[in-house]
Amino acid sequence: MVQDVDSQNGISFPQPNEGEKVVVKFKQEAGIRLSASGFTAKSQGDAAMLRTTLDQFADIKVERTFAETEDVLETQVSRLAAQTGASVPTLSGYYHITTADKAQSQALVTELEKNPMVDAVYYEPPAVPALYVEPTSSVEDEALPATPDYIARQGYLTPATDGVDAKFAWTQAGGKGDQVQVIDIEGAWNFSHEDLLLNQGGVVGGTPTGDLSWENHGTAVHGEIGGDENNLGIVGIAPKTKFSAVSIFGQGNSPAKAIKTAADRLQPGDIILIELHRQGPGASGQGQDGFIPIEWWPADFDATKYATSKGVIVIAAAGNGARNLDDAIYQQRFDRSVKDSGSLLVGAGAPPSGNHGPDRSRLGFSNYGASVDAQGWGREVTTAGYGDLQASSDKNKRYTAEFSGTSSSAPIVVGAAACLQSIAKTANNTVLGYLQMREVMRNTGSPQTDATGRPKSQRIGKRPDLKAAVEYLSLGQSGSGIATKYWNECVAYPAGSTVSLWLYVNGWKNLDNPSDGIKDMVQRAFLGSGSRVRIWYEDAKVVGLVVEGS
Repeated sequence: MVQDVDSQNGISFPQPNEGEKVVVKFKQEAGIRLSASGFTAKSQGDAAMLRTTLDQFADIKVERTFAETEDVLETQVSRLAAQTGASVPTLSGYYHITTADKAQSQALVTELEKNPMVDAVYYEPPAVPALYVEPTSSVEDEALPATPDYIARQGYLTPATDGVDAKFAWTQAGGKGDQVQVIDIEGAWNFSHEDLLLNQGGVVGGTPTGDLSWENHGTAVHGEIGGDENNLGIVGIAPKTKFSAVSIFGQGNSPAKAIKTAADRLQPGDIILIELHRQGPGASGQGQDGFIPIEWWPADFDATKYATSKGVIVIAAAGNGARNLDDAIYQQRFDRSVKDSGSLLVGAGAPPSGNHGPDRSRLGFSNYGASVDAQGWGREVTTAGYGDLQASSDKNKRYTAEFSGTSSSAPIVVGAAACLQSIAKTANNTVLGYLQMREVMRNTGSPQTDATGRPKSQRIGKRPDLKAAVEYLSLGQSGSGIATKYWNECVAYPAGSTVSLWLYVNGWKNLDNPSDGIKDMVQRAFLGSGSRVRIWYEDAKVVGLVVEGS
């Protein structure tokens, strides 16, 4: 058994040469504005004092954190607050300052802390993907005539408790995510992969890095959520969701800016996924130990709060730092009774194989705490990219069976949330807000279990169960209709489940253990020209069937 007992894995995600970053937020009453000639303020003396401080540091570069001017940001925020009644954070006071090195950054922070106009100032560590173990990235060509079907390896698709029961969701109108857009926030992706060509919008913000480790990571995330239905490779939990991406890299870009860019492109009920973590306070400096969700830093928190105020669902990796997010060192920034960004945080649970501890127990590297809402598989995730499962000289044909971390768990929850949101929109034009999404994730699902040294009191939440979630929200459908397609299961899938007869009326509906007489009658109706099959159903279950006509 592999023991995931710590977070000492050091994984290299090279950062583009964009310098070290300091973030400063000025008090709104100071009236700070940035022009081509530098900072201005309501008081000329305040502006002069700020310029004197900055002039002490050679070759620094000051940019607005967000793309819009201060006046435009203030208008956007005030309009959003008026429309929603929400408390929307002020974004106009944020600036990113690029420095030569970390020492210069720390000296600049020390000086800016003395300025009475400054509300917050801090060094911003680089954000990296929350991957625990990097799969082999192979370029060997196994010369396969065609990519086989790897869906049987995707246990996270199967019914609870092993998976999230995507199979059930797919039988529901909207259950493949077609009413939802997802934007992933990280560094790079391969949108030319053979299994990721449909229902995608590509990169819609930032500049992706050309580094393969970042690209493989984004590709794997995309596969879990939106892998194509094409009879090869893998399939996503929500394969009809429109998947797009915003890179945190590029001139003047940052995770906070990427979050706002995504939020402004989305509609209420759509989803932002944040696949990043950073080295937090108290981190040991050994690998990922002490890495935490990026919303601990004020600019990222406020950008997330802005997005959720717009009705966008934000789901983020809880991070691989093996830390209790309720610890006093985090200054109650994860205490939702004190401040709440509106995000859903996702921890990493053991998969059903037993290779990493009891199913649904906290993996040793996963952060935990009261603010962690749900869990997904944190090891053994089969998806697109890398090449340990299927190697190829063509990167568009590579697959992995070893994606991991809160990087692999968060997309599972995103896929489940996309299916659920789309079912709700289709059923009764309902849009689930972040409070409703948290509620259903916390009140349904397969419960967390204990492991030696990792009790379930170290909360990572439940693994989603889409069938239970649909029932909890009373989104199930009942009715009747004429079947337009049928499918007779010769062998139960997944293994161990019940053989079913499937008929298509407003989505696939199934009749478990049909008699030979019923199967023969249905087949004859579809092969003939004068008869048709009418069914009555509750949710995805056939509760009545009759063949009409001759």
